[in-house]
Amino acid sequence: MAQRKQLTWTELRVGLFVLVGLFVLAVGIFYVTGAKFLGPKYRLTTYLPEVSDLAIGAPVRVDGVEVGNVESIRLVPRTPGHIPEKNKNIEVVLRIDRRFQADILTDSTASLVTEGLLGNRVVNVTRGFTGVPLKEGQEITGVEEKAIKEVVQRSADVLANLQALSDNVRELMAGVQEGRGTLGKLLTDDQAYRHLNSVLAKTDQLVSNIQDGQGTLGKLFVSDELYGKVNAAVARIKRHTKLPVAVGFGVRTAEQAAAIATGADGVVVGSALVSALKASLDQNDKATAKTVAAVTDLVAELARGVRSAGKSTPPAPR
Repeated sequence: MAQRKQLTWTELRVGLFVLVGLFVLAVGIFYVTGAKFLGPKYRLTTYLPEVSDLAIGAPVRVDGVEVGNVESIRLVPRTPGHIPEKNKNIEVVLRIDRRFQADILTDSTASLVTEGLLGNRVVNVTRGFTGVPLKEGQEITGVEEKAIKEVVQRSADVLANLQALSDNVRELMAGVQEGRGTLGKLLTDDQAYRHLNSVLAKTDQLVSNIQDGQGTLGKLFVSDELYGKVNAAVARIKRHTKLPVAVGFGVRTAEQAAAIATGADGVVVGSALVSALKASLDQNDKATAKTVAAVTDLVAELARGVRSAGKSTPPAPR
């Protein structure tokens, strides 16, 4: 008989130890999560069009501040002869800490909010300002989640635009491959290709003729007669002013600088220096060891041409 009493006391001690452990664990969980389970509560009801991924026990927040949780979720029963409202398809009962009753008024609304892009859904209540506090069992107006609705609408618009763009690109590429349109003809028509080569060849010939002094443009750049006319114009200008007159007109060589210097007080050189500088750069348009020498050599050559005409002032870069 004594052994039976001892066994019962052992079982009792184990049971008490387990109960105390569970109580401490529950207190710790509520302390860590911030849940309030001892304060007075009251219940409000809201109706929503859908509650996907909303679970019983999900947090209820007032403008982000947690004030309670979801107590129950159910489909609104059908009533004979009454068509259910789409926006009031689901009944959600909210269990809220009574300390926040003064913040949830008749002008408050309840809606679902998704935490992050793919997070859990919670019930968010907007804080009321002009209404009166809702009492136990009263309804708080439910509204559809705007953020997800806007994201879905915008995603649908983006997908539609991408589909239209893809169709346009596919149609364009098919037209090019079939030789339709300007680009298609340019890429597939041998005659257009030959015409383009002919234009490039004529352009190359035109540049060569200009460099050789042929044609109007060629004479404009290399003819000595032109520089004579420039000197005559300078002489006419100098008869009306005592200011020094400097001339720059396609000067690229020492001979051209000398021809200008015979009448003008100075020779202005610009494009020739730019051409010399560009010719000395590498493939990445960076200066090389020849860059400085290319510029200084050209300036020295032009200066010799100016001095040969009896001028002591070297040409001025522009």
